[in-house]
Amino acid sequence: MLQVSGPPCSGKSTRLKELARQGWATMDDWEYHRSRGATSRDTITDHDWAAWYAALGSAVQRIGPPLAYIQGRPTPRYPFIRVQVLDPGIDECHRRADADHRPPITHQWVDHWYQRWGAQP
Repeated sequence: MLQVSGPPCSGKSTRLKELARQGWATMDDWEYHRSRGATSRDTITDHDWAAWYAALGSAVQRIGPPLAYIQGRPTPRYPFIRVQVLDPGIDECHRRADADHRPPITHQWVDHWYQRWGAQP
């Protein structure tokens, strides 16, 4: 099992799509929230996140390997999960946010991720 981690705009969803093409079961947090009616990331509530983590925990138990999911923080959600951190650098994340026409708050989320977790080796 694999946890794909990194700041906003680091390529986590793209990496999950690559893994899905290789036959992995995948869970993308943003796709999950969108399927439940979220229209932007800044409107996702604590209750929504609790539902995501419950669904993720169920999938980890039910599906097993190969399963990959997104978790922004670079610490493993479960002790038996391998973590792959995508870190293209803060400047590149900001460039991608602009190129993708992400909402302005995305820049704050990028900055917050780097302030909290720092650059990853």
